[in-house]
Amino acid sequence: MEARVGQKCSRGASLTSSLPPQVFVPLVRGVVERMRACCSLQSEAFRAPLGALVELAKLRLPGAPPAQCPLARIILEDPMWLPATVTGGRELSKLSLLGPFLALSPFAEDEPGLVRAYYEERDPEHIQLAHQTLRAMLEAARGQLHQLLLSLLLSGREEVLGWLAAVLKANERRAQLQVDPRLVAPDGLMLNLAAVLQLLALKVHPAKVDPHYPFRENARVDVLADTRLCLDAQQAEEFTRELREWPAHALCALGGTVGRIGSCRWTMRVHCPIIQHELRGLASIARRCPLECGRGRRAGGGEGQLPDGVPVPGPAGGAPGGGAGCGAVRPAAARAAGAAAAGAGAVGQPAPVGARGGQPVAVRNRRLIAKWRQQARRIAQGKLCTDAGLLDPTLLGRCLNLYNLAAAVFLTLLHE
Repeated sequence: MEARVGQKCSRGASLTSSLPPQVFVPLVRGVVERMRACCSLQSEAFRAPLGALVELAKLRLPGAPPAQCPLARIILEDPMWLPATVTGGRELSKLSLLGPFLALSPFAEDEPGLVRAYYEERDPEHIQLAHQTLRAMLEAARGQLHQLLLSLLLSGREEVLGWLAAVLKANERRAQLQVDPRLVAPDGLMLNLAAVLQLLALKVHPAKVDPHYPFRENARVDVLADTRLCLDAQQAEEFTRELREWPAHALCALGGTVGRIGSCRWTMRVHCPIIQHELRGLASIARRCPLECGRGRRAGGGEGQLPDGVPVPGPAGGAPGGGAGCGAVRPAAARAAGAAAAGAGAVGQPAPVGARGGQPVAVRNRRLIAKWRQQARRIAQGKLCTDAGLLDPTLLGRCLNLYNLAAAVFLTLLHE
């Protein structure tokens, strides 16, 4: 509906060769608020506002150049495109115009209703069908977000790159082992952003990537705190200063391409703090989770299941070691460990028999067992949602392709 209204208004505005902001700013914000109200994977209601914003960003005036999208410029010039924040990444994800569109999350922590909508029945066929449904919806949404960012990049390269850099900067704490979830964006938003950056970076040819981009003065990523090989802090600072003093033609002779947008997109994707270690973290989950979901693990002398048939994931359901994965990988490991602990407590408690059945201690034990069973069931169902989001073969395949591209760039540096 919004897209058709925008098309009619743009036809009328073509007579004056301009689009009145008084008409289109409320229209764009109305689409954003509609997406905020239906930002859920429990239904397909999100497709309408997402598709409307994509169509609005593609609208062009008759006779205008192909790269000129006036509605995209209105979106980029809106004060809420990159609002000033105080608390960090979570506030930016809530206030920004693109926040609701990236917030589609397959994780139960972000959207508890997914468990009731998709995983009430626990038979293997139903779980597999639910996984395929969630992954198909996420892939379709990410494809539309990719088209939206491409349209916005054509109209305002600096604004889009500035927004991406601000989001990555505000969520750089996600790369740490311990992070306060109240200060960073949700897992689902960062996973969608990483997937869209993958789609943008995979089209970049390795020969067009400037290997010296992170050391430029106008670089949008910060590598000062990253681990270095064969250089201490002082040597790295001297190397950066000497590199910045080189003229532009000298950098081009070394393989750099000054001012290439592909270098910026590729570098920002490699430094995205949500899946810097997806090959280690997600691959280890892919190896372990199917085995543990199918057979369970022994907990407290049990057979890996609670008395009512709820499977208990093993304590190593995530990446081996607390810091192998990052972003959404560590919460997955924490959920598996919590399910194992709750299951062990529920299985290990003896049932009250005889005269002890009415004692206060027995009543307390029954309440604890019921509480632990409920926790184990909730965590196990949340783990199924996590598997649907993280163990997506399409996402993992793009991760491998991206790191093949990164390996080609790094090998080029070694051969110089």
